[in-house]
Order: sequence, then structure tokens, then C-alpha cells
Amino acid sequence: MSLSAIPKALRAAVAERDGGRCCYCHLRQVGQAAVFHVDHVVPRSRGGPTEEDNLALQCPACSLRKASKTAAVDPASGEGVGLF
Repeated sequence: MSLSAIPKALRAAVAERDGGRCCYCHLRQVGQAAVFHVDHVVPRSRGGPTEEDNLALQCPACSLRKASKTAAVDPASGEGVGLF
């Protein structure tokens, strides 16, 4: 998805809400060479809306690992859990 698909003001609101940290690994944007992504928690391909409640700041590594996934297996319990 291109950056233009998520309005600039909405991307800024998500980055501020998330405190400049990746919502998954909590890495801070400050001091990183790569720009963090604002992307959908529930992907658009699965019906996720482009609304603040469905967007999260993500470091590039987490964003690439997450892709269109919405759940994963918890290594401690072995149970499926939502990613966000």
C-alpha cells in the first residue's frame, strides 16, 4: 500500500498515539535509519478499514513479518492469539 493511501494527518496521529514506538516490538523510531510504517492491523485485503483504530506504527522488520497475518501461535502456550 502506498503512503498516499493513508492520509498524512492520519499517519501522524497514529505515530503520535503510538509514542514513536513499534506496536509489536516497541522499538523506538528515534535513532533508526529506516522510516517506520503505519499499516493496517486487520489488512484491507481482509476487510480492515483505514481508520485510526485499525492502524499501527510498525518498524520495518515487524511490518514485513506481519504481512497480512492477524494471529499467530503463542510460543509459551501453544495457543492462537491475535497480533494486536
